[in-house]
Amino acid sequence: MAVALTSVAARSLAAGDEIDWMFDGPWGALLVLFAAAVAVLTVSRRMASGRKREGSGRKQPKFDLDTARLESLPVSRIADAEAGSIHLEGVLESSTQSFGQGRPCVWLNRAGQSSDTAIAAELVILADDTGQVGLENLERARVIAPREPGTAGHDSVALYLGDRVQVLGQFRPERYDPSSEDERRVYGLLGSDAPMQIRVLTRAEAPSQTPGDAAASGDDDDHDPA
Repeated sequence: MAVALTSVAARSLAAGDEIDWMFDGPWGALLVLFAAAVAVLTVSRRMASGRKREGSGRKQPKFDLDTARLESLPVSRIADAEAGSIHLEGVLESSTQSFGQGRPCVWLNRAGQSSDTAIAAELVILADDTGQVGLENLERARVIAPREPGTAGHDSVALYLGDRVQVLGQFRPERYDPSSEDERRVYGLLGSDAPMQIRVLTRAEAPSQTPGDAAASGDDDDHDPA
């Protein structure tokens, strides 16, 4: 029995010596590097798999979901508008300023660019048969409008006074004088609390001259939102 145990111990020591020899010899650094590479590859694959699963379950952007919800609302008359989410249709009637030559332009961007590159009037008035609302922060709006050829080889997208548009956003009522004789007074504002979406429904006539690239740098979209 003692002889057998001695033999087993001897074999174990011999195996240990062989392993020590492998690490002490020229293979040691290579084995360590190989083991590290395998570990890194395994971890990176697991992380990539986790990101893929996370991406596959990613939800639609909140702005798109909100827009779809607002578009499902019935069209409200401006005079009946209440604070909160609203769906309006009307005509861009006036603005604090405009740019370009020909038909007054109140929002302009280069086709395919984000709203970060848009330029817009500070305040635009939207009107229907019952009243008016002010559109603020128009440069942040998502605009869906026809694409137009630009003067420097870049197509543009614009909003003009006279355009009949759909506006989706958050309405904020403003105080007004009930004794005013103006039946189409301004009832409130959109765009001050959250971004809007504005879609051109009809454009009575093409502008005589589209605003040049010198007046603007970009656009939000053609008939597709950016």
